[in-house]
Amino acid sequence: MIIDSNTFSLTRFRNRLRSVRSYVNGDTEVTSGPVELIIEITSVCNLACIMCPRNVMVRPDGYMALELFKSIVDQIKDTVELIYLSGGLGEPLVHPDLTEMIDYCRLQNVRVGVSTNATLLKREIAGRILDAGPDILLLSLDGATKETHESIRVGSVFERTMGNVEYFLEEKERRGRSRPYTICQMVHMPSNQHEADEFDKKWRAFKGVDDVRLKTFLDLQGAEYTPEKDDAEDHHKLSCILPWRQISIDFDGTMALCCRDLDFRDPIGNVKDTPISELWNSQKMQHRRGCLASGKKAELDICRDCSTIKTTPVTRMGAITLDALSIRKSLPYIEKLAKKLNFNALDYD
Repeated sequence: MIIDSNTFSLTRFRNRLRSVRSYVNGDTEVTSGPVELIIEITSVCNLACIMCPRNVMVRPDGYMALELFKSIVDQIKDTVELIYLSGGLGEPLVHPDLTEMIDYCRLQNVRVGVSTNATLLKREIAGRILDAGPDILLLSLDGATKETHESIRVGSVFERTMGNVEYFLEEKERRGRSRPYTICQMVHMPSNQHEADEFDKKWRAFKGVDDVRLKTFLDLQGAEYTPEKDDAEDHHKLSCILPWRQISIDFDGTMALCCRDLDFRDPIGNVKDTPISELWNSQKMQHRRGCLASGKKAELDICRDCSTIKTTPVTRMGAITLDALSIRKSLPYIEKLAKKLNFNALDYD
């Protein structure tokens, strides 16, 4: 089922409404709590994908302590609608406490999602994830053939990775599990766009797949391989809604303005020293919201050249009406519709 019960929660609805209203009004201090939380549970990754800026990462590798993770969940569980274990520059499946983290989210009635390159999704780990039951699982594959996949997901062995995915999907079906809602994803780039139809057809054949996503190619700061800029659009003035609804935290507790700050180069503060509620409306956070709200995006290094989530009346209505998990589930369909209508207004991470 795409629509989650949080969509119909009056408390969650009011929080989403306050978030969007604050954005529309240009308020720098918001009365809503975070709707979505992106957590980098580790900065360690086993691949060197061409569209990832890991090559310029200045932070050390590390793993989030389970107790820190629990403390973060405890602080935001009353407002957050989805915790997504995909932030920063790491691969979640390398974390030894991943399933315990999923379990804790579920214990606290918080929706949780995982994004993985699937290289480590071996039988034992696949079984543990199915047992833990995250609400959504994104399998990032990026090619229908060995040559294309391995040229993008550098370090991945095509046959082994596809075998992992196929086993997981078949095991999910065998167990009769509806959770996790599973999406096979390909970042739609010039180097793989010729395989989009083949990719879509291949994975839709598996009953364990809930949808296939052809994700918009995003410009990630520091990456060597990026999309061409659209000169007709002035990215220096566009503002997005994320700083009014989402927070991003790295493995050591550093909070960033946005999930696009993959290397956490513009820290707001650290949740080990300051409660999230204080950081959410801190002077630094309010200053950055103010820059975005007043058309001074260029003053923020992480935002300056970002093509942004183009917040239109349609996307604002969606941000009020649907909860964060339902939005994530709906993205593959929405993006396909947008492409058919030539409506380039969605680039949600």
